[in-house]
Amino acid sequence: TRGITFKNISLKRSKSNLKKQQDTLYVPFIFTFLLINGILFNWGTCLVLCLMIGSYFVIDGLALSYYRKLQIVAITMSIEMLLVGWIIAGDGILLLLIASIFSGCLVFVHSLVFRSGPLSLYETEPSSKWIEDAFSMQRLTIRANIVREIVTTEDKYLRDLIKVKKQYFTPWKKEAMKDRGFITMDEVDAIFSRDFLTIIHIHQELFSAMKKQLSHWDEQLTQFGKVFIDQGMTEYLKIYMGYAANFDESLDTIQAKMEDERFYDSKHEIETYSNGTLESYLITPIQRIPRYKLLLENLVQHTDIEHVDYQDLTKTLKSVTEIANLINEEKRKSENMKRMLHIHNILKCNQEIVQPHRVYTKEGDILIKIEKDSSFKLRRIYLFNDLLIVSKKKSKGNYESLLLVDLYSAGLEDISDHEFSVKNDPNSGVVYFFFEDIQLKDEWLTQVIECKADTVTKVTSRHSYTNPS
Repeated sequence: TRGITFKNISLKRSKSNLKKQQDTLYVPFIFTFLLINGILFNWGTCLVLCLMIGSYFVIDGLALSYYRKLQIVAITMSIEMLLVGWIIAGDGILLLLIASIFSGCLVFVHSLVFRSGPLSLYETEPSSKWIEDAFSMQRLTIRANIVREIVTTEDKYLRDLIKVKKQYFTPWKKEAMKDRGFITMDEVDAIFSRDFLTIIHIHQELFSAMKKQLSHWDEQLTQFGKVFIDQGMTEYLKIYMGYAANFDESLDTIQAKMEDERFYDSKHEIETYSNGTLESYLITPIQRIPRYKLLLENLVQHTDIEHVDYQDLTKTLKSVTEIANLINEEKRKSENMKRMLHIHNILKCNQEIVQPHRVYTKEGDILIKIEKDSSFKLRRIYLFNDLLIVSKKKSKGNYESLLLVDLYSAGLEDISDHEFSVKNDPNSGVVYFFFEDIQLKDEWLTQVIECKADTVTKVTSRHSYTNPS
């Protein structure tokens, strides 16, 4: 936690200081230009020129891209100064030359000073002009706007992936190759996933296909669904399953590495100039497939069933939905395995807890008694789809198993509003569960019944498969 508050404060201070530095460096340029104008022409024009220069700062505050602002500033100042020169000074050509030199100096200093950090405070690159050109009609339909959003967000997503590669992945990979680097290659793979570079390549191909297919938008003829179908992208997107399964390990690795001062300094230095943290960039691939699904659902909804693109879009949506479900399932399996490993590590148990078929369900501290005549004692209960473990606490964070109940052969009895029992094999007797909260008791009993039913169904199914007669 050493760095979370500090990093946020540092980022705000850094951006604020750069802005103050920017405004301060403009002052001598503006003063020098006004002085030259007053000496060469007359001081009366300085007032007009002050208004013109003020327009620069107005343009700088507009919600436009960095390059678009520079274009507007250069054109505006040149035209205004040419007019002022003809009207007041009588020598517009000379004034235009001075204006051009002045504008060039502003652009050069701005680019040199304020775009040299690891990440700019502005956009890293201008928006893809072809997207604007493809959707250049004055009034777009809902369908066209949805497609444009898919393409625009794909452009932004790909830029973010490339940014992560350039600013984090490549430098840290080089660091891992050193003898005493602050990070190892295994840690790089854990943070970024072994599929990271492949994901970038897939989306470069996908974006290129979008550009080719949408070189000019036609509401009736453009087939956006072919972008995914023809390129076989829906199959390639399954690689996200591995990335999703690795995501928790990625965050854990970053958290552990923050204790290393050299890693912390490297990450912090990059993020000082960035609009987001490494963690915020790494989660975007997890969010991308669900976003495809939502946008494609919306697109299909606003595409007529007779449209030439309808069949490809529905096919693409079906595939993307299946992939989204597979990713969620893979992530669930990963989280389940991680939880079972944790339980295995803290629980002294003779039986192997981690099994491919086993699914962790829930855990909690419950009053139980194993013999009818014994008193109730608070024990930690772990419930899986086929197993129930009764344990007691031995030390901080560690438990000892007292009883393992095989749910396939266990008998269940609902005794009262506050109590139910689980009958294990004859040698182990009956385990009684007591709850003060009736609702909590019903929740536990329901889940134990469901787990037993699930394991009985699976075991019966396996036996039927092995003995078809």
